Amino acid sequence: PYILSELVDDISCDEDIPIFVGGPVHKERLYYLHILGDLLPDSIEIRNGLYVSGTFNIVKEYINSGEPVNGLIKFFLGYSGWEKGQLRTELDNFDWAVSKKMNPKNILELTGEDMWQSAVETLDPHKYRLWLNCPRSIIMN
Repeated sequence: PYILSELVDDISCDEDIPIFVGGPVHKERLYYLHILGDLLPDSIEIRNGLYVSGTFNIVKEYINSGEPVNGLIKFFLGYSGWEKGQLRTELDNFDWAVSKKMNPKNILELTGEDMWQSAVETLDPHKYRLWLNCPRSIIMN
């Protein structure tokens, strides 16, 4: 895993801020989700107080001033993308389980199994109960 201060020269803070894999497209570019809203000019609200992007110099100033990052900003290298109409087709085919209840703070704070558990818990409990009860390791089945 990468640490933000290792990739961005003018970041200096005591916290090791992780950078996650966002996807196979533009893996050399840094992206970020956050709940800082208007604190970051040019941010785009995705939904329910969750934002993407914003003025990166302000992000650096925010971090360098010692403000908290965990649970507020999450960094990614690359992103996942779809051809025009591809995602709509996948949604129409129910290839994705979609939740409108995910808490933005959980998206930014949780990782790995904790993120999975939290996301599945927001889905229909009758339809997705099996997903919550599957063993983490398939050999434990």
